[in-house]
Amino acid sequence: DAMAAGRDGLHWTRKEMLLHWRFWMLTGIVMAPSFTSTGLFFHQLYFAEQKMIALDLWVSGYAFYASMSILGAFLGGGVADRFTSARTTPFAIMSLTLIPLLLYLVGPGPLIYIYFIIFGLLQGMVNTVATPIWAEIYGTRHLGGIKAITSALMVFASAMSPVTLGLMIDDGFPFTALLIVLGAVPLVAGTLGLIAARVKT
Repeated sequence: DAMAAGRDGLHWTRKEMLLHWRFWMLTGIVMAPSFTSTGLFFHQLYFAEQKMIALDLWVSGYAFYASMSILGAFLGGGVADRFTSARTTPFAIMSLTLIPLLLYLVGPGPLIYIYFIIFGLLQGMVNTVATPIWAEIYGTRHLGGIKAITSALMVFASAMSPVTLGLMIDDGFPFTALLIVLGAVPLVAGTLGLIAARVKT
């Protein structure tokens, strides 16, 4: 009796979810944050070098990232509870486009802390806001199997990001091209997620 149904009053099975178009439109919701954040962290030496930021200054920014990600998680929980995850998650995903844009704009000096503050805040919010969307849309009876698929996609995106950016670096793509990729992925993912969440059928 405690199970909450999803769209159309159904408890979607994993098979039903995989055979429906909406799921494939929503996959970017779990893949985009992992792709963007992993790429930025994995190639941090490259990004710090390109921005001519001393490594000790760059690394000190992680304290701001960690603390703001905690705050963002609490804020995201409140947003999801008040407005529902299905309504807010696509916009939260799109907001990650700001992170590579900020990295492009900042330079050597304490402004790098602004980048880490906003990075942590947005990443923390996204992690919390996006989590309930699977229960809201597909119900809770088969949530374990559904989350297994989404977790696998998240790990896949995390593995693909360093490889993709690394190949671009090796092939001589400019710094801005990497930032465009990192910004385009959450923008496209959020747009597709918005369509999937709004369409009722």
